[in-house]
Formats: sequence, structure tokens, C-alpha cells
Amino acid sequence: AKTDCSIAPASLLNIEAFLANALQGTWEKRDVMIVDEAHVLSDRAAGFFEVKLNDLWVPRKTYTKLFFQDKKEKFPKRYYAHESKELDTLVKKLKLKVESYKERDLPIPVDLTNSINYLSIKGISWVYDQHNRSLIPINVKNLLERYLLSYADKVIFMSATVSPNLCKELGINSKNSTFLDIESTFLKSNHTIKYDSGVGNLNVSNIASNIDYISSSILKARIENQDTRGIVHSTSYNITEALSEGIARLCGKLDTTAEAQGFIFHTRDLKLEDLLEKYRNSPNSVLVTPSLCEGFDGKGELLRWQVLVKCPYPYLGDPRIKAYTETKFGSTLFRERAISTLLQTLGRGIRSNTDTCVSYILDKNIATLLSGCSRKSSPHYTSTSQYFKDLWKSRIVCDNRS
Repeated sequence: AKTDCSIAPASLLNIEAFLANALQGTWEKRDVMIVDEAHVLSDRAAGFFEVKLNDLWVPRKTYTKLFFQDKKEKFPKRYYAHESKELDTLVKKLKLKVESYKERDLPIPVDLTNSINYLSIKGISWVYDQHNRSLIPINVKNLLERYLLSYADKVIFMSATVSPNLCKELGINSKNSTFLDIESTFLKSNHTIKYDSGVGNLNVSNIASNIDYISSSILKARIENQDTRGIVHSTSYNITEALSEGIARLCGKLDTTAEAQGFIFHTRDLKLEDLLEKYRNSPNSVLVTPSLCEGFDGKGELLRWQVLVKCPYPYLGDPRIKAYTETKFGSTLFRERAISTLLQTLGRGIRSNTDTCVSYILDKNIATLLSGCSRKSSPHYTSTSQYFKDLWKSRIVCDNRS
């Protein structure tokens, strides 16, 4: 199958599969490459090129000492190939391990060779993830150039929510590219936005104290949309679990149950595929999940309403994201990633001109992002931004606390 794919006139792969085969020298250069969902290319590439430090290659005490960082430091330390002594020391030790495999006439692990190659590429900064004991590339431009973009004469990046700064992160600029912005033909009148101004700005510290009110708002949305499917975008498993308990309490007071109201909760121990099958098979189901902000096609009757609980800011517990926010450019990217995910989420229920959807917004941070998305205030501004900004202007405002 791999050979057939490599010689076929046209081949379809996900990003990770292409990169994995590129490492093995599978591909010949093509005339054109199309990269869909380009707004997530950087993050997915960073995940693919993450170097997991194996205790069999280098003793754990060695690399934990090399990449030790005081918890008092606000931002993770950056390590640069051929510039950081810690990284150079690690690469030397990995190369010694390669030599030991050769001396014993043992096969050299592919991951070991790949790790050395990644860490030796100039121009890439790395951050150490203490929890996963791995090195993550902060900027992936040079990695993508070597293992993806060099395999085609022309590359078409496609996304409804790509922005100039997201392009800049990938090395795309006005000199080496042409930007085409195609306006949506979907009717704005088919998408209603309802904003609950009673919640305020949600964050990690106050989500628990607001969970009963949020649960009440979700249950009211459920009652307003009986006999139709809905999705509650929770942004995290912790919030999903809290909502499960909060909605159960409220349903108990109303002499009903969350299950009777069609609620399905996507917790850590459950597979999304199984829950989606259950969701699709019931016309009255409500799926509460952190995992459907993108990639879900809610066409027709599959999604008639949705609740956006919390603004989808990138997770600051990720050392790569945290390192990004140290710079002005990275802080801008942090905000643009949130806007991109937000606009992608709002688009889950409108997939054609005949689809209708109601989107309930609870977090004031979402309102702030949508209100501030303009040509003057955001380099993310595109026709997609304009589409949702126009929708936001026609929003229905309510306060369920009153």
C-alpha cells in the first residue's frame, strides 16, 4: 500500500502519515501539495517531532539534570541546536549510544536516529516537558521545510481560519505566497447567537463557583431545543465532569434525569467514537465534550444547537504554549489560536445554506474576542472573521441570573 501511494498520481494522507513516510524516503517530489486545516499544521507538527527521552538511551538522571529548571522561573527555558550546551551534550550522548549499537552489531532504533536528526537542525528552539520527559520544538518552520514542504513545487494551504501570523509562523509571507480569501455563501440568518451576559469572564479559578449557573443555562438551552441534537463544548474533561454533576443535581430538582434529557458526557474513560454513534442514533441527544471544536460535520439534523461554555484559549500547562507567550509575537499567536478555534467551533452546525443552528455563548472572554475582531485590532481578520462579527452584531443578549 505504501508503494502504491508513493507512485500514485494523487495520494491522500493525514499530516502525521506523510511526515512518517517522508522520514523513510518514501516520497518523490510532486507538482502540487494541498495541506488542509492549515491552521493546526504547526501544532500537529510539534507533536509529531516531539523527542521522547528514552531511559535506555540516556540515564534519566542525566537528562533531568541537563534540563533542570527552577519552578520559580515564569517561562520555560529555550534550547537551541548548536547553541545550547545542554542540547549539544544530549546529542553527543545519543550519538554515543548509536555507536554502542553498532559495536554490538545491534539494529539502531529508528526513533533514536530521528531524534538526533531533529535536534541537530539549526534554527529550531526546543522546550523541555518535565511531565512527559520530552523535548518539544517551539518553532517548526525548518522541520516542515525539510520533511513536508520540500516535497512539492507548489503548496496550497487551506483553512477557513488561517491568519497572517499563523502563516508567518510557518514561514509564509507576501513574498513567497499569494493569499486568497473566499467569502462564505452561507446565510447568516440561519445562524442565531444567544449570549448569556450573566456568567462573566470564566477562568480556572472561578469555573467551580459558576458551575451551577452554567449547568442551569445549558439545561434551559436543552429545554428550548427539545427533540433536536445539541453539543456542549466544554473545552476540558474537568469541566465535563463538573457539568455532569451539576446538570444531574438540577435534573433531580425537576424530577427528571440527565439521561432522560438526552445528555451524554464524554469523560476520560469513554471513547468519543462510541459516544458519537449513540449521539447520531438519538434525535434528542446532547453530547457534552471537549473534543468536537473542529473536525465534526454537524450537517442537517446532526447539530441544531450548541453551547460554548468557555473560551478555547490554548492550554498554558503545555510548556510549548507557555514558552510562546514569553514574546510579543507568541502572545499574538496565543490569541489568534483562540480566535481560530472559536470560529471553527461556531461553524460546526452550519455546513450548507440549508442548515440552521443556535449557538449559546456563556463566557464573556468569547464575547471580548468576537467584539474585538476587526481589521484595526486583529491581524487575524478575514472574511470568516467578518462573517462571525456580523453574526455577533445581531446576537440576542440574555441574563439567566435575573
